[in-house]
Amino acid sequence: MKPKFLYDKLFRVNFWVFYKWNYKDYENYLSKEFGLNKNLCDYHGSFEVVEKRNNRLHLIWVSDKTKEPLLDLAHECVHAANFVMNSAGVIADFNNDELQAYY
Repeated sequence: MKPKFLYDKLFRVNFWVFYKWNYKDYENYLSKEFGLNKNLCDYHGSFEVVEKRNNRLHLIWVSDKTKEPLLDLAHECVHAANFVMNSAGVIADFNNDELQAYY
C-alpha cells in the first residue's frame, strides 16, 4: 500500500495522505521511508508536520478503524489547510473562506 502524494502549487507544499491505513502500517512506513521512529498519535487520524532532511513532511493519516473515515479526513484537512495558510502569513477569514475551501 502506498500513500497518496499531493503537491500544492500555490504554497509549494508536499502532502502524504494515508487514508484508511492501519496505525502500525503507518508507523512502519514512516520509519522505512523517512527514518521517523517516534510515536505520533493513535486516534482516528492526525495531521503532523515533521522536519526531515531540511524538508517539511506534511502527513495526513486516517485510521482504518474509524467509523467515519471521510469525516475524519475532512477534519484533518482543515488542520492542514490552517497550518499551511498560517505558515504563509495568510489570515483566516470566516467571511471569505474560499482559499481555505480550495484545500
